[in-house]
Amino acid sequence: MAVIKWTIEVGAVRKGMYVCELDRPWEGTPFPLQGFMVETDDQIQFLRDHCTTVAVDRDKTPDDLLRRVPPSGPLTPSAASRVRKPEHDAPPPDTLYQIADQMVHARSVWRDAQDYITEVMNDVRLGSSVGTLQARQLVRRLAGQVVESPNALLWLTTLRERDHYTCQHSVNVCILSLSFGRFLGMGGEELETLGLGALLHDMGKMRVPLEILNCPRRLTAEEFEQMKAHPVLGYTLLKRDKTLPENVLQTALCHHERMSGQGYPNGHKGDAIPAHARLVAVVDVYDAISSKRVYHDGKSPQEALDIIFRMRGNELDAELVEAFIRCVGIYPVGSLVELTTGQVGVVVGFNTRHRLRPTVMLLLDAEHTPMPAPSLLNLASSAWVSGSTAPAIRAVLEPGSYGIDPHQVVNQVTQSSIGGKRPGPQGNRT
Repeated sequence: MAVIKWTIEVGAVRKGMYVCELDRPWEGTPFPLQGFMVETDDQIQFLRDHCTTVAVDRDKTPDDLLRRVPPSGPLTPSAASRVRKPEHDAPPPDTLYQIADQMVHARSVWRDAQDYITEVMNDVRLGSSVGTLQARQLVRRLAGQVVESPNALLWLTTLRERDHYTCQHSVNVCILSLSFGRFLGMGGEELETLGLGALLHDMGKMRVPLEILNCPRRLTAEEFEQMKAHPVLGYTLLKRDKTLPENVLQTALCHHERMSGQGYPNGHKGDAIPAHARLVAVVDVYDAISSKRVYHDGKSPQEALDIIFRMRGNELDAELVEAFIRCVGIYPVGSLVELTTGQVGVVVGFNTRHRLRPTVMLLLDAEHTPMPAPSLLNLASSAWVSGSTAPAIRAVLEPGSYGIDPHQVVNQVTQSSIGGKRPGPQGNRT
C-alpha cells in the first residue's frame, strides 16, 4: 500500500508526527532510513538545523496534528511562503566555459565596486562627502549581474582578505542583499534602492577612530560606545545628498537595530525597524561572521548560517533568516566540499528545488590527486539512479584544504575564458 505523504516545512514539525522522508540524504543523520516518530525536542532541532522540508506519513500521524498544518507551509506565515519565484531564475551552470564567461563579467564589476568603496572610504576619512552617482551606477551593474549570473557574484563574496575587511564587507553585503532581494521577488527600482543602502550601510565607520576600528582585541565599554555611533554618523553623512531615497538612509541608520529592541542606536523593536534595514541586518551579520577580521578567523558558511538561525526571532527577523537560508542554500556557492566518492570540488551553482544537490566543479579525484582539468558534476541530475549510487556531499571543507587556494581557482577559471579556451567533454558532465 502506498504511503500517503504530506510535505511540510520544518517549522511545522511537532512531536507525534511520523517523518518518512527528508529533503537531504538519510546518511549522516541520527534517524533510521525507514522513517521515525518525532518524540524529542532534539529531533525537532536537528530537522530545523539541517532540513527545509520533510514528508509526513499521514497514516501514522494523528489527524489533530495534521489539521493544524497547512499543506503548503508552516503553522505560521513566513517570508519564505510569500517568496515569488523570479520569472528568469538563473539555472545552475552546465559547462565550464559558461562559468568562466560569467566569472569574467562578474569579476569586472566586483573589482570596480571594491575600488569605488576604497576610494570613497578614504575620502570620507579625510572629511569629504560621499559621491553617490558612481554608487548608483555600480549597484545597477551589480543588480544586472545578479539577474544574469548570480552564482558568479556569490562565489566572489567568498574570497576574503583579513586586511581589506571593511571594503570587502560593504561590497559583499551589497551583492548578498541584491541576491536575496531578487530571491524575494524584488526588481527594478526597489532592488537598486536595497543594493544602494547595502553598499553604503557602513560609511559611518570611516568617522570612527582607526585604532578602534582595527583593534585586535575586545573593545572596552568606552570604545564600544564610540563604535556604536557609526550608524548615526553614516546617516548624517549620507543625508547631505538630498537625492538619496529615505530607505537608503534608514538602512545606514538602523542595520544594528534588533527585533528584541536591544540593538542600537535607537532601540527600535520588531516592525518598527524598516524592512530594508531588517534584511540588510541578516546579511550583515552573516557576512561578518564568515569574514576574516583582525580579531577573529571567519566561520564557514554553514557555521554562519547556523548562528544566524539561532539568532532569529530575538535579534534578527525570523522570517527573513529562514528565507535567506533558502536563498544561499545549505551549501553556498563557493563552498569547498568533499563527495561520498572522495572527490573534492567547489560548489558553483544549485537549483532552488535541489538545495542539497548542487553542481560541483571537481578539482581532486577520489585519491585527492589534482585532476588534469576540472569537470562539472551535477548532483541533482536526473541521470543519477536514486539510492546509494548517486554521489552526495559528505563534508564541507575549510578553505585551503588539500592545498586548494580559492583565489587561484578563480584566477584559473577566468583565465580559461580570457584565453578563449573552451572545455572539452568533461565540461558538460552531469
